[in-house]
Amino acid sequence: MPFLFCMLYDYSSIDLIYDTCYNCVNGYLKFWRKGMYNNLVFLAKEYLRGSKIILGYFYCIIFRIYKEFYLKLLPILLLFLVAKGFGINVILITVLLIVFTSFILERIYTFFSIILEQRILKLRLNYSRIIAINKLKLPITDIESKEFQDKNWFAGKFLETDRTGYTNIAKKFSDFPVQIIILIIYFITLQQLSIVLVLAIVIVNIVILYFGKYFNKKIYKLEEKKTEYYREQSHCDQTIKQPETMLEIQYYSQLSKFTWRYRELSKQIIANSKKIMFWNNLKNVTESLITNSTMFFAFATIFLFTVSAGNNYEAFYVYFILVSGLFASINSFKNSIDSYMYEKPYMENAIVLLKQERIDERPDFTETIETIEFKNVSFIYPRTTQKIISDLNLKLECNKIYALIGENGCGKSTLINLLLGYYKIDQGHILINGKDIQTFSQQSIIMKFSVVFQTLNIFPFTYQENINVTTNDFDMERYSEIEDLFPVTKRFKGNLTANMTKRNFDDGVELSGGQKQQLCILRGIYSNNELWILDEPTSELDPDSENMYYKKILRETKDKLVLFTSHRMSACKYADQIIYMESGTIVELGTHEELLEKKGKYYIFSELQEQVGSKNEN
Repeated sequence: MPFLFCMLYDYSSIDLIYDTCYNCVNGYLKFWRKGMYNNLVFLAKEYLRGSKIILGYFYCIIFRIYKEFYLKLLPILLLFLVAKGFGINVILITVLLIVFTSFILERIYTFFSIILEQRILKLRLNYSRIIAINKLKLPITDIESKEFQDKNWFAGKFLETDRTGYTNIAKKFSDFPVQIIILIIYFITLQQLSIVLVLAIVIVNIVILYFGKYFNKKIYKLEEKKTEYYREQSHCDQTIKQPETMLEIQYYSQLSKFTWRYRELSKQIIANSKKIMFWNNLKNVTESLITNSTMFFAFATIFLFTVSAGNNYEAFYVYFILVSGLFASINSFKNSIDSYMYEKPYMENAIVLLKQERIDERPDFTETIETIEFKNVSFIYPRTTQKIISDLNLKLECNKIYALIGENGCGKSTLINLLLGYYKIDQGHILINGKDIQTFSQQSIIMKFSVVFQTLNIFPFTYQENINVTTNDFDMERYSEIEDLFPVTKRFKGNLTANMTKRNFDDGVELSGGQKQQLCILRGIYSNNELWILDEPTSELDPDSENMYYKKILRETKDKLVLFTSHRMSACKYADQIIYMESGTIVELGTHEELLEKKGKYYIFSELQEQVGSKNEN
């Protein structure tokens, strides 16, 4: 460290010092330009809204600057009063006034601090809500991608707690200006003693910040890897705890396998954590050595200019306090920079999802659906090359029932997701009443559909909220028309506000697979929309119940366009037309009788089902 101070007096080294400072500062400017500045401005604008918030923000800054120098300057003030010959009464009254004023100012500071903390909490929860809503508006292909899952994980961590992430960044909005102003005051004061000392402290700390950036990059890469292990461990943990998989794990004695995997992931996490601790400690030791060496030479310089020059112990005391405060402020400033750098990847991913709001400016579709047509439609999942839907052509007409049949993986569910707009087609067009479906807002199209998905989702709300999922007003008259369609409604007779699922409510009602399917079908019938899509609507029901429910469903959906998928041939007899798919294309199209007479793919599929059914009966 002595060489640095010697260099400051050696004018031949000025160019080297300049180049070092320039490279360090330029590196930081590049760092801030890479979206960091814009991201912080975005968050700060949201944070500083409202006159009370702005007033509280600036009051807290001013008070903290006052508090920084209050205790340091009070002894100096007392020494000044004594030196001027003021009596003990004057000194005591002065001290009491200062202490009382500080007490009042601190109470006001506490009041505004609570308001600002509540603002931070409100924004954090609001950002979480906005991200959740924005995710629901994204195409399924985006949500399913690993890139999105990584963004979602980092964004979740950024908004997860009230101690780190966004909360930490928001609190730094007031820390940062306070620290800069205090540093400027210290530097202006100390430059009167020695401009060389001030320049030396600035250069050394710029170098420390530059090295801190290098260390943080190393630490972030390790944190990123650790995050992947945490995600996989979390998935294992959730799989073990879910009632749907718990019994299967116990039955197949898979607990030891999950335990082993969990243990291996824990080892990886611990190993990564040790590396992170190593780099953190190395960073802290390096910074501490440089900082302490600089402090030593700073105090030596003060001693040289005060005590050695003229036995001015009062000046030494004042400058000693100022230099101590300067280094404490520099340390706080560096910690703020480190926090920004550490939170940068988390913040960037959260803001990407916050700004990913899709505003659908397309006009609403308001016509009555008459036809839906697929024209040369093809679809490939992202990051794959195989076509899931290949050059498909199909026309659906109102007042008809269509059955979509085929083996697993033939593209039935994908075709439905394309129609709903969850996937974006790669080639071709989907037409509704002869108009491209892409020219209308997705929400207005979806609101025309009643959909019963293959996955049975019972939401952690009341029973009536699970029936009416589109509006806030429960139509009792409409419900009374369909109440007796399925046996599951008897469980909620006179208790429509019963809570669903025991995971969220102690008094929650749990349903069997068949009852869940009944409730989901009832949900679709209640909405009473123009087009019905049923993806394996009776997979949880026995054959006798299936026939009964199909009759009820079709009675309620008369004069509508109905498209259902099924693996059971018994359901196909209710369809006006059967669409048999294979490898993403339609290979056969016709009525149940026509396709049986043709003795093609559908006939073979039907025969195989009859053989399986006969064996099961025997």
